[in-house]
Amino acid sequence: MSKKPPFFSVVIPAYNRADFLLIATLSLQQQSFPDWEVIIIDDGSTDHTSKVCQRLLEKDGRIKYHYQKNQERSAARNKGIHLSQGEYICFLDSDDYYLPQHLEIFHTKIIEQKRPKAFLYSKAVAYIRKEYHKGKTLMSGKTPIRIALEDFLYPTSACFHKNILKKIKFPEAYNMWEDTHLFIRVLLEYDFIPIEAFTTVRVEHEDMSTHDRFLSFENMTTLFECVHDLTQNYLAGKPKIKKAVQKFQYIMFCDFSVASLLSFQPQKMFKTIGFLRQKKILSEIIFYFFKKPHIPFKILLREILAKTNIYKNTGLGSVSDEEKSLYDFPKKL
Repeated sequence: MSKKPPFFSVVIPAYNRADFLLIATLSLQQQSFPDWEVIIIDDGSTDHTSKVCQRLLEKDGRIKYHYQKNQERSAARNKGIHLSQGEYICFLDSDDYYLPQHLEIFHTKIIEQKRPKAFLYSKAVAYIRKEYHKGKTLMSGKTPIRIALEDFLYPTSACFHKNILKKIKFPEAYNMWEDTHLFIRVLLEYDFIPIEAFTTVRVEHEDMSTHDRFLSFENMTTLFECVHDLTQNYLAGKPKIKKAVQKFQYIMFCDFSVASLLSFQPQKMFKTIGFLRQKKILSEIIFYFFKKPHIPFKILLREILAKTNIYKNTGLGSVSDEEKSLYDFPKKL
């Protein structure tokens, strides 16, 4: 007699995160809803990730492990999707963790909605510089596309019916903005169900500084190429959505340029501008605001400084002392 598939499959892409991986998997084992499997995709780790996973496999039969040569997280997530047996597929980044009722809250909503083929998303608590911060309300009058573009959704809080992800994959050519690329393509075809509950914790470490990633020439050019791929290959006949994505691209260009100038690294800005001009992406960015493909650089720089989004409110709220224990790292039983 064949074993009944789990309700949830949870995909964890891991690369040299052995110590954090223990916390992520422990948060799964402490879930109030037990009908799950987790698939850890070791994306070519060179630390002791494989040893940690072997110990986990011996203790819990719901944990599965697959090793592959390093191909970046989109390929790792797609491999996990391929191996998944669950009716719904969730993701958990190896340095984040679930709060104990995460899967139960999703399961309750899914049953209430009669097992929809949809994209479900809950709210996350951010753990930044040893402090907890709560995100804002998900819907807040926005369309799902605008939420995906403006609120920086994360895979750890996402859940999809398996049929969606068997059809729509993460773009493996990009390692920046690849999750938003997928989210928007999903939202073009399927419903979005927001869950106004904090069920996950997104952890930012010193070695994954957003500021450093933001100022990386390689990362920012990859982001612009990823956005360009979405607008050119998936948004034909959808002018309003395409315009919203181009607005995001324009704001990111302004933010990166100002961040480079404020960090006394203008060469990065000029290098990026040269790259975007070569790829014919710069004309798209300029056209969004000026309605013409070319303008003098002084005017462009003036508008960059005027339109930058970098110091605007991030929407993160503080957490009271009473709440902190609710969001703390999972402890061994």
